[in-house]
Amino acid sequence: MKKPLAILLLLFSFASAQETIAVIEFEGNGIFQSEVQENDPCVQANKDAEININKKLWFRAGLFLGLPGLGMAYMIQPPSPKAMTLVGKDPKWSAQYTDCYREETKRLQIRHARKGCNTSMLILLVMLNIDR
Repeated sequence: MKKPLAILLLLFSFASAQETIAVIEFEGNGIFQSEVQENDPCVQANKDAEININKKLWFRAGLFLGLPGLGMAYMIQPPSPKAMTLVGKDPKWSAQYTDCYREETKRLQIRHARKGCNTSMLILLVMLNIDR
């Protein structure tokens, strides 16, 4: 009984581990890469989407609902960016930021729901193999 429980705990810990993102700055043509990225609306939108998305919600939707939870991640419209981010910005910048923000939040919703769904499938497979 202890071995299957240990396997389940190990699988769950792998699935719920946080991702680590490394940021490397380098100099190219006399301009720092970080300065260029600050003016790029897609880079800023991706950072904001990563911060604002509810990762635990989508992971749990995939974990507890399985494939319907993953389907919800595909069908539910991603949230709009916060209005304060767009105040005083150029309309083209705002439009590009909004498009990139929605694409990134949709991608993150699906990724975390898929992790939850995969985790539930692994748990199910382990539990089915316990009886054998």
